[in-house]
Amino acid sequence: MKLIINTIGNFKNSIILLAILIEIGWLGLTIKINLDSNTVQTEAISVLARSTLIESNLFPKFKKDAEEDNIYFWPGSGNFFSIEKNNISSRFQNHLLEEYGEEYSNLPSKEFNHLVENVLVQIESAATFVSQTNSSIPKDNFNLSQKFDNAIYTKLSKNLFILRYDWMGYSKNLYTLILPERNGVKIYIASVSDAAEKVNFVKSIIIPLLLLVISSLLLILLNYKNYLIKGQLESVIDQRTKDLLAAKKTIDDSVKYASSIQQSLLPTGDNHEKFFRDYYIFWQPKDSLGGDIYWNFSDEENFYFAIIDCTGHGIPGSLVSMITVTMFNSIINQRTKGSIDLSKVLSEINNNFVNTQKNNKYKISNEGFDGLIFKLNKNNKSLNFVSAKTPLFIKRKNGKVDEYNGTRKTVGYKRDVVFQQKTVDLFKDDIIILTTDGIFDQNNSANKIYSKKRMISTIEEGGLNTNFLVQYILDDLEKFKGHKTQRDDITIVAFQV
Repeated sequence: MKLIINTIGNFKNSIILLAILIEIGWLGLTIKINLDSNTVQTEAISVLARSTLIESNLFPKFKKDAEEDNIYFWPGSGNFFSIEKNNISSRFQNHLLEEYGEEYSNLPSKEFNHLVENVLVQIESAATFVSQTNSSIPKDNFNLSQKFDNAIYTKLSKNLFILRYDWMGYSKNLYTLILPERNGVKIYIASVSDAAEKVNFVKSIIIPLLLLVISSLLLILLNYKNYLIKGQLESVIDQRTKDLLAAKKTIDDSVKYASSIQQSLLPTGDNHEKFFRDYYIFWQPKDSLGGDIYWNFSDEENFYFAIIDCTGHGIPGSLVSMITVTMFNSIINQRTKGSIDLSKVLSEINNNFVNTQKNNKYKISNEGFDGLIFKLNKNNKSLNFVSAKTPLFIKRKNGKVDEYNGTRKTVGYKRDVVFQQKTVDLFKDDIIILTTDGIFDQNNSANKIYSKKRMISTIEEGGLNTNFLVQYILDDLEKFKGHKTQRDDITIVAFQV
């Protein structure tokens, strides 16, 4: 039964929708016809032409019918005027005065002067022209049963004159048809207000518009129940949307605050100038938060720096990075300055991560990082470093790039890993370059990765200024990836000896 009722309801809706579409088409066609043709002008000329055939006793009714279409005959219309004996302008003034009395006498001076000095004078001149040229029109052109169109208008064009004038503030078109007679002319004049066009337009669209409104109301009434249900559903959706937006704002605010905490852990670089001629650090997480972070520490003679790429990115990666920095600070502070063994520092941090995983009963993920920590002695310019799957690049003064690799193990996955410490000799103007693997793994539209090989080649092409060199690498990366989005956190560090 419910299915039958729904089927009947859908059928009714389809019928009403079809009716609405037909009515919209009708309304559109009516509007187009009104826009494409000057219907009032055509009707006015048609009425004016037909009035030439109306018997005098039938003219009052004909005149009244025309007025229903907002077409008004001037007093004196259809009269004979002698070109030689009659002053046409004066006679029409008398007719207007007799018909309209004070309304005519009290016309504003500007309107009155224009009517007398321009319009009536032009009618008199046109009458003289028609009389002299004897521009007669065959009677069959005024067939009352014939549809008036532009072809008939063309036949009347030599005898038809259209003028404009103002009457008590209303602009009007004056259609004047002048026919030659023996020793004179007959003049037929009809006036149409500009407002008539709007009236006729409204009258032409009122029926399709009214039917359209009725059909639309009927459709709404038939679907009232569904309309109410939809309104209730939309209300629920709106409320859920507001709740989601509020939750999103809370999360966004929390992420923003966490991002400011993570950035506050990044070194300021105040002590870098004591050990290096120049330096430049670029740090850009994939999201507001990231798993990349860097750390440094210095005493009187040694500068320690670490670059760290923690598991994941976003919020999880940022939490691991903050834990890692905390571990670095804690372990370094427990050791005697000047005798810090980098290998033991990284091994202890590794064991701490493994112990954390062992105590994690949920076993959701493995926390750890790839990274590198180095120590630079400012007196002998020797560089000691320990690496967990992170390369060290040295760009020499001659432009050649040397690559140094450490232990191929990740911190945090296996206890008691030995991270081998290595030593590199540095010379004046050498540039130390460190980076996380975010730049190596960046893909492009062809699904190729940037690669370590391309980065080494780009470093060799760049200059010996750390700022320009890092920017040169980033420009090349941007050119490579094109429209592809950043795939991972990216950190690039350059120090010049």
